[in-house]
Amino acid sequence: MKFRKGFVSNSSSSSFVVIDRSNGPLVIPNIKGSEFEVGKLGETEFGWGPETIDDIFSRINFAYIQALYGHKDWVDMLDDVLKEYLKVDTIVNCITVDYDVHNLICGYIDHASSAQEGQNTEIFDDRDTLIRFLFGPKSYIELDNDNG
Repeated sequence: MKFRKGFVSNSSSSSFVVIDRSNGPLVIPNIKGSEFEVGKLGETEFGWGPETIDDIFSRINFAYIQALYGHKDWVDMLDDVLKEYLKVDTIVNCITVDYDVHNLICGYIDHASSAQEGQNTEIFDDRDTLIRFLFGPKSYIELDNDNG
Protein backbone atom coordinates (compact mmCIF):
# COMPACT_ATOMS: atom_id res chain seq x y z
CA MET A 1 0.00 0.00 0.00
CA LYS A 2 1.26 3.50 -0.88
CA PHE A 3 0.99 6.33 1.61
CA ARG A 4 1.48 9.84 0.32
CA LYS A 5 2.30 12.78 2.51
CA GLY A 6 2.27 16.38 1.33
CA PHE A 7 1.54 17.32 -2.28
CA VAL A 8 -0.52 14.83 -4.25
CA SER A 9 -1.45 15.33 -7.91
CA ASN A 10 -3.92 13.62 -10.20
CA SER A 11 -1.01 12.54 -12.38
CA SER A 12 -0.33 8.82 -12.58
CA SER A 13 3.39 9.46 -12.35
CA SER A 14 5.39 10.46 -9.35
CA SER A 15 9.00 10.57 -8.34
CA PHE A 16 11.01 11.62 -5.36
CA VAL A 17 14.61 12.07 -4.34
CA VAL A 18 16.37 10.46 -1.40
CA ILE A 19 19.24 12.48 0.02
CA ASP A 20 22.01 10.66 1.91
CA ARG A 21 22.24 12.73 5.09
CA SER A 22 24.81 10.55 6.80
CA ASN A 23 28.18 11.94 7.70
CA GLY A 24 29.84 9.15 5.75
CA PRO A 25 32.38 9.69 3.00
CA LEU A 26 31.29 11.17 -0.30
CA VAL A 27 31.85 9.43 -3.64
CA ILE A 28 33.55 11.83 -6.03
CA PRO A 29 34.16 10.74 -9.63
CA ASN A 30 37.63 11.30 -11.00
CA ILE A 31 37.24 13.67 -13.93
CA LYS A 32 40.16 13.91 -16.29
CA GLY A 33 40.73 17.36 -17.76
CA SER A 34 39.81 20.88 -16.79
CA GLU A 35 36.15 20.82 -17.83
CA PHE A 36 33.06 18.75 -17.12
CA GLU A 37 30.23 18.40 -19.65
CA VAL A 38 26.87 18.08 -17.90
CA GLY A 39 24.58 15.68 -19.75
CA LYS A 40 27.24 13.64 -21.55
CA LEU A 41 27.10 10.83 -18.96
CA GLY A 42 24.09 9.35 -17.15
CA GLU A 43 20.36 9.68 -17.67
CA THR A 44 18.85 12.95 -18.90
CA GLU A 45 15.19 11.97 -19.05
CA PHE A 46 13.36 11.28 -15.82
CA GLY A 47 9.95 10.00 -16.79
CA TRP A 48 7.48 7.94 -14.91
CA GLY A 49 9.37 4.69 -14.22
CA PRO A 50 9.28 2.53 -12.30
CA GLU A 51 13.01 2.90 -11.88
CA THR A 52 15.60 3.70 -9.25
CA ILE A 53 18.42 5.90 -10.52
CA ASP A 54 21.41 6.16 -8.26
CA ASP A 55 24.47 6.93 -10.37
CA ILE A 56 26.22 10.23 -9.71
CA PHE A 57 26.11 11.54 -13.29
CA SER A 58 22.34 11.04 -13.51
CA ARG A 59 21.91 12.85 -10.17
CA ILE A 60 24.02 15.72 -11.52
CA ASN A 61 21.85 15.84 -14.65
CA PHE A 62 18.64 15.72 -12.59
CA ALA A 63 19.82 18.64 -10.44
CA TYR A 64 20.90 20.60 -13.51
CA ILE A 65 17.54 20.08 -15.22
CA GLN A 66 15.72 21.19 -12.06
CA ALA A 67 17.87 24.34 -11.99
CA LEU A 68 17.27 25.00 -15.69
CA TYR A 69 13.54 25.18 -15.03
CA GLY A 70 14.08 28.83 -14.14
CA HIS A 71 16.35 29.08 -11.14
CA LYS A 72 19.56 30.93 -12.09
CA ASP A 73 20.80 30.94 -8.48
CA TRP A 74 20.50 27.13 -8.42
CA VAL A 75 22.57 26.87 -11.62
CA ASP A 76 25.24 29.06 -10.03
CA MET A 77 25.27 26.97 -6.82
CA LEU A 78 25.45 23.76 -8.81
CA ASP A 79 28.29 25.03 -11.01
CA ASP A 80 30.26 26.13 -7.93
CA VAL A 81 29.79 22.76 -6.19
CA LEU A 82 30.71 20.79 -9.33
CA LYS A 83 33.84 22.86 -9.95
CA GLU A 84 34.97 22.41 -6.35
CA TYR A 85 34.24 18.70 -5.94
CA LEU A 86 35.09 17.51 -9.44
CA LYS A 87 38.21 19.72 -9.41
CA VAL A 88 37.52 21.29 -12.81
CA ASP A 89 37.76 24.88 -14.01
CA THR A 90 34.78 24.90 -16.36
CA ILE A 91 31.28 23.44 -16.36
CA VAL A 92 29.83 23.04 -19.86
CA ASN A 93 26.08 22.58 -19.92
CA CYS A 94 25.07 20.23 -22.75
CA ILE A 95 21.43 19.96 -21.60
CA THR A 96 18.43 22.02 -22.62
CA VAL A 97 14.84 21.87 -21.39
CA ASP A 98 13.66 23.60 -24.56
CA TYR A 99 12.81 21.11 -27.31
CA ASP A 100 13.45 23.73 -30.01
CA VAL A 101 17.15 24.14 -29.20
CA HIS A 102 19.36 22.03 -31.44
CA ASN A 103 22.83 20.62 -30.75
CA LEU A 104 22.08 20.07 -27.06
CA ILE A 105 20.78 17.03 -25.19
CA CYS A 106 17.14 17.51 -24.27
CA GLY A 107 16.60 16.90 -20.57
CA TYR A 108 13.24 16.18 -19.03
CA ILE A 109 11.70 15.64 -15.61
CA ASP A 110 8.09 14.51 -15.51
CA HIS A 111 5.81 17.46 -14.82
CA ALA A 112 4.56 16.19 -11.48
CA SER A 113 8.11 15.78 -10.19
CA SER A 114 9.85 18.89 -11.50
CA ALA A 115 10.72 22.25 -10.00
CA GLN A 116 8.08 23.71 -12.31
CA GLU A 117 5.53 22.09 -10.00
CA GLY A 118 7.55 22.87 -6.86
CA GLN A 119 8.63 19.23 -6.44
CA ASN A 120 12.04 17.77 -5.55
CA THR A 121 13.46 21.24 -4.92
CA GLU A 122 14.85 20.37 -1.48
CA ILE A 123 18.14 19.39 -3.12
CA PHE A 124 18.76 23.15 -3.38
CA ASP A 125 17.80 24.03 0.21
CA ASP A 126 21.46 24.70 0.94
CA ARG A 127 24.92 23.86 -0.34
CA ASP A 128 25.46 20.89 1.99
CA THR A 129 22.15 19.29 0.96
CA LEU A 130 23.10 19.64 -2.69
CA ILE A 131 26.52 18.08 -2.04
CA ARG A 132 24.95 15.15 -0.14
CA PHE A 133 22.42 14.59 -2.96
CA LEU A 134 25.05 14.64 -5.70
CA PHE A 135 27.84 12.70 -3.99
CA GLY A 136 26.26 10.81 -1.07
CA PRO A 137 26.57 7.08 -1.73
CA LYS A 138 22.99 6.41 -0.58
CA SER A 139 21.29 9.22 -2.55
CA TYR A 140 19.00 8.29 -5.42
CA ILE A 141 16.02 9.28 -7.57
CA GLU A 142 12.96 7.05 -7.47
CA LEU A 143 10.66 7.16 -10.48
CA ASP A 144 7.25 5.55 -10.23
CA ASN A 145 3.68 5.58 -11.49
CA ASP A 146 0.28 4.40 -10.34
CA ASN A 147 -0.15 1.99 -13.24
CA GLY A 148 1.93 -0.85 -11.88
